[in-house]
Amino acid sequence: MNNNFDELYDGDVLESIKTLRTNLEFAGMDRPLKSISITSTQPSEGKTTVALLLGMAMGEASKKTLIVENDFRHPQIAKRIEKRMPLGITDLLTDKNTLDEVIYETEFNNLYMLNVGRRIANPVEVLGSNKYLRIVEEVKEKFDFVIFDTPPMGLFIDGAIIASKVDGVLLVINSGSTPANDIKETVDQLEKAKANILGVVLNAVTRENGYHKSSYYRYRYMNKDKEGSTNR
Repeated sequence: MNNNFDELYDGDVLESIKTLRTNLEFAGMDRPLKSISITSTQPSEGKTTVALLLGMAMGEASKKTLIVENDFRHPQIAKRIEKRMPLGITDLLTDKNTLDEVIYETEFNNLYMLNVGRRIANPVEVLGSNKYLRIVEEVKEKFDFVIFDTPPMGLFIDGAIIASKVDGVLLVINSGSTPANDIKETVDQLEKAKANILGVVLNAVTRENGYHKSSYYRYRYMNKDKEGSTNR
C-alpha cells in the first residue's frame, strides 16, 4: 500500500504527530519502546485519532506497525478507516483462528490492524487473562511497533490493565475541557497499575493560544508544581 500520509493532513497536524513520534523514539533510547497504549480520561478527547495518526506516522518511518483495538464496548478504528474486519481478538481467544488470519492490512504504508472481533460481556476478565497476555507478547514479537487503543479511564478500568502490559502509555487530554480532578484520578489509576506514563498529548489547542492542534508533554507536565516547567 502506498497512501501518502503527508498529503492527507494539514501541516500543523503533521508537525505535531511527527514531533510525538520523535519524542517517543527519544523516550526509548535506553530501552526501545515496542508497544504503547493510548487512553484518555473522558470520551471524545481524540485518543483514537491520535492512535491512528501515530500509527500512520510510524508506518511512514518504515516501522511495521500494528494498531490493536481494545475498546470491546465501542470499537471505533475500523469505522474510521472504513474497513470491514469481521475477525479479531475474540477469535484468537477461542482458538478459532491464528494471528495471521485476524490481522488486516490497511491502505497506509506498513500499517496493520487487529480488531476486537465479536462483542463480549466480560472484557475486563479477558484483558486480565494469561491468554490475552500471550497475544500481547506475540504481536510485540511480530511487529516493530504496536499501539493499543483503549477505552476512557473515567468510564472503565480496561486502560489501566492494558497499560500494565505494554512498554508505556500516553494520556490524551482535551484542552480546556478535561477537569483537573479527573486527570489526577486517571494518573493515580495508571500509577497503581505500575504503568510507565510516557507523557500527555494535549489535544484541541489552537494557534491563538500559541500551540498547534495537538501538543506533546513529558509526564512532568502532570507534576509541574513539584518538578518545574513543562517540556513540550
